[in-house]
Amino acid sequence: MGVYFAFVLGVGFTLRRHMKTSTDYFLPGSIPAWVAGLGACVLAGALLLNLLFW
Repeated sequence: MGVYFAFVLGVGFTLRRHMKTSTDYFLPGSIPAWVAGLGACVLAGALLLNLLFW
């Protein structure tokens, strides 16, 4: 759990350099592709675990 927390904080600090205002979050191309892909993988994994163990 601590590794995940540290990883999420690291991603947050990395994205902080790319986004200057809150509107930058919603602009296309403002989030690096690896962050979008990672989010999709985490969401798919959470959905799979939810379906398997619920």
